[in-house]
Parts: sequence; C-alpha cells; structure tokens
Amino acid sequence: MTIINIWIIMLTLHVIGDYALQSDFLASQKGKNFFLLFIHAWIWSGILYGGLFFLGLATPVKFLFLLSGHMVIDKIKCMQRDKGKALTIHLYLDQLAHIVQISIVLAH
Repeated sequence: MTIINIWIIMLTLHVIGDYALQSDFLASQKGKNFFLLFIHAWIWSGILYGGLFFLGLATPVKFLFLLSGHMVIDKIKCMQRDKGKALTIHLYLDQLAHIVQISIVLAH
C-alpha cells in the first residue's frame, strides 16, 4: 500500500471521528465535562485505531497516545476565551495538532 493510500485512509477516518461521529451535544459539552471529552476522544481514537489495525500498525500504546493527546488538544481548544476564533485559528491549530498525532503514530 502506498503512503498516499495510507494518508487517505487515516485522514478520512480522522474526519469521520472528529466531525461525523461528534454530536452537537458532545461538541457543545466536551469542554465543560471531562467524561464527555473522554467519550469524544475515545470515539476518535477508536476509529483511527481501527485504521491502524487494518494497516497492521496498531499497538495499545498508540491507542493511548491518540486518546490522551486528543483529550489534551481538545481541552486546550475548549479553554480558549476568544470564541470568535473558534472556527478559525483555534480550529486550524486543533486540526494541525491531530494531524501531527497521526503522523507520529504512522512513523512509529
């Protein structure tokens, strides 16, 4: 499998886990409730872990890295006071951080 195919799979799974499977309730409440943040991060991590498993790259350490990293990244984004930037700079930095996470798990 080519690296392009791997990236298409992993980025598609990222979008599904971070957007399509995140309800409005989770999106609005994950910054206020640790358990809901954990659930959102678990869903995203589980989706990506499925891709890693399919690619023969899955390890429990990678799952924990994805889970804990996603929780930290999203918590930082949710803590930003300037909500006017929620759909601009904060969103772009959040997505860049998740792509870095994916890069790390693919490289190791």
